[in-house]
Amino acid sequence: MSLMPIAACSPNDDARGIIQRALSLPFLFRRMGQTATQPMLARWMPMFRPSFTVLLVTLTASCSGGPLATAPSTPIAANATAGVLSAALAVSTFSVTRRSTQPLSDWVLYDVKLRLTETSGKSGATLKAVGLSVPMVGTDLGCTQSQHVRISPGETWDMDSLGYCAPEVSIHKSVGTEISNVSLLVTFADDVGRIGSISVAVTTN
Repeated sequence: MSLMPIAACSPNDDARGIIQRALSLPFLFRRMGQTATQPMLARWMPMFRPSFTVLLVTLTASCSGGPLATAPSTPIAANATAGVLSAALAVSTFSVTRRSTQPLSDWVLYDVKLRLTETSGKSGATLKAVGLSVPMVGTDLGCTQSQHVRISPGETWDMDSLGYCAPEVSIHKSVGTEISNVSLLVTFADDVGRIGSISVAVTTN
């Protein structure tokens, strides 16, 4: 069965009137040239109602004078901040020293001393991540990504303040017993949200 117009728009039409006329099954049967009887209504109603719901969304929008609203096709960037960093970080201290080997331990551990200084004096620097990387072993971030430590303008921060959250340098004896050098990568944000990073490598003692 082909579909036919079930309601026409007029200046006096509103959404409620269109829906009431269109969902009137006797009205439909009249348009088909038939008289709607009670048995016919009972038989046809379940089939027509779902289709009418879809059709009326378009019909109502058309009669209201415009198409249905759609979402913007171009995504809007969130938290996008451009410009020159107003914070600056410098590595004041960075050393990695091997601890005494413990015969019963499977690990060789190193003590790390790290201090960072904000040198601009204009903005704080919020640490996003502090990573210590060992060649052929990997990178340890500790839990620095969840701490969001802020170094105030001109202040010096000591990594020891992180306690157990500080990243570590260690190597399993199955891999080796010596680490020759360690790399540091610090990611931070200034008070406006602009991101910067510093990196440096040292030879172990």
